[in-house]
Amino acid sequence: MRQKIKAWFGHSLTILWARVVALAGFAALALGPLIDLANDPAINTQVQALLDARWVPFYLIAIGVITELARWRTAGKAALIAGALWLAAPAPAAAGNCLIAGDSIAVGLGQAMRECATNARIGISSAAVIARIGPAGVLIVSAGSNDPRNPRLIANLKVIRARASGRVIWIAPVDRIAAAAVREVAGIHGDAVIGFAPAADHVHPRGYGDMARQVRALMAGAS
Repeated sequence: MRQKIKAWFGHSLTILWARVVALAGFAALALGPLIDLANDPAINTQVQALLDARWVPFYLIAIGVITELARWRTAGKAALIAGALWLAAPAPAAAGNCLIAGDSIAVGLGQAMRECATNARIGISSAAVIARIGPAGVLIVSAGSNDPRNPRLIANLKVIRARASGRVIWIAPVDRIAAAAVREVAGIHGDAVIGFAPAADHVHPRGYGDMARQVRALMAGAS
């Protein structure tokens, strides 16, 4: 039952909060006529006080704060640290160096691997990763976590691979469908694929240290 409830809001506190707010709105609409029917002056006075225009900004601020907290909780601590450090995507690495490209997982890995250039952004789809691929001796890619059900996921991954100028190391998403797509494209070219232990959000890794060690070991083994 617990898993069914979690599945209802996609294991995301942000989605859960959005649905709670929506249900509260529907409840308010349903209770309005009942309050009118009751015709209780005391109830009407209390409701009018709550709906006073002076309180609306505070309601909006509270909703925004709770939504942001839910988003932070869903994103996971590792992604939050990476997101706080990320200001702008650096220019692609020159050939002979390493480039980390992709989504928020790539952002986090980039913070753990300062020796590589990073061209990544939180929340982007596999299609948006394509433009972030540049020349590099080793390309580390994280794509597919944000659009695992995209019918063009494999096609996007193939375009990403076609733009690579050197070796490619793929980071397999937690989602099984997205991971299978990544492994399929990687298998065509004999690329290495690494996985990771997921955090509570089932999207991001618990930490980026182990992931960085895996990537460095693969890079050192081929040098």
